[in-house]
Amino acid sequence: MNTNELFYALLKERELPSNLPELRQILADENRQKELDALAQAFDCQIIYARSKVYLLPERDNDILGYSKAALKKRLLKNGQGVVFYYLYMFIILTLLDEFYGTSYGQGKTRPYIQVGNLMNHVHENLQKGAARDNAPAQVPYQKMLGQYESLKAELGKKEKNSRAQLFEVALRFLEEQRLIIRLEENDSIRTTQRLDDLADYVLRSSQGYELMMQILGGEEYAEA
Repeated sequence: MNTNELFYALLKERELPSNLPELRQILADENRQKELDALAQAFDCQIIYARSKVYLLPERDNDILGYSKAALKKRLLKNGQGVVFYYLYMFIILTLLDEFYGTSYGQGKTRPYIQVGNLMNHVHENLQKGAARDNAPAQVPYQKMLGQYESLKAELGKKEKNSRAQLFEVALRFLEEQRLIIRLEENDSIRTTQRLDDLADYVLRSSQGYELMMQILGGEEYAEA
């Protein structure tokens, strides 16, 4: 398998096991690995080399292989929802990451699972704390997010319109479709996939990735949305 064929397989599957013989041969050759990385850059992607797998990750505004901000809003927002709902979806996802990996990352994943009800409580608590802070980042509309969240029905039925449960259902279904989480219906809990563990490890351990996460948590993502 040559470099082009391997990249096509990576493009098709988005991930390959690190112990794949053809992949190991290419990674053992610095020039061929550079060719593989160059192909990824040509497609506006980057390759993440994790312990057990290699991942093809679209750049942030790659709306062909991934989602631009506009495409992500279109994917998440339903029935005329305003931009504040986009902020809430991002806040749910960031809170989930914080619950599993923590913002002071260093020891890896901090828990094996979280129940959806507990995640909902933590999101509400974090919104309340953010809204009460005197030094909250000006770009993060905590007051608007909290007001919108508390205006939603508190019923737990996933199909209940205009409810908090429906809000979480949309966010979690999106993560599930991206193969980042697994939903366990028997106890209504969430587990992360190896894919999310590997990508979170890369993001939070690399200097650029950690800075990006801090920018998001600090409000820059909201300002650009």
